[in-house]
Amino acid sequence: MLKPEKSLETSTAVEFADATTIQEDLSRSKAGGYVPLTADEKRQSRALNRKLDLFVLPICVLIYLLNGLDRSNLGNAQTAGFTKDLGIPADTINTASSLFFCTVCGL
Repeated sequence: MLKPEKSLETSTAVEFADATTIQEDLSRSKAGGYVPLTADEKRQSRALNRKLDLFVLPICVLIYLLNGLDRSNLGNAQTAGFTKDLGIPADTINTASSLFFCTVCGL
């Protein structure tokens, strides 16, 4: 049997030690990902999370709410005879509902 070269054994041991260190760092992190190391990085990370929570999240919630209202209004309109009044086939409402959903997914 062939023995692996010594340099290969040491590089594997170093990679294993690095992997262990990274795994320990990730297990200490609340998010399981990025771990800020310095106090400045922690401050910047908190500021970014605060901005996302205060500005981006409410906009996403509002868009999701309006999407649900639009889709439910289309269903109610079809039930009330909307397609007969306009003279369009009933399956166009399904297409319109899909288009509402696709535009929201793009945002």
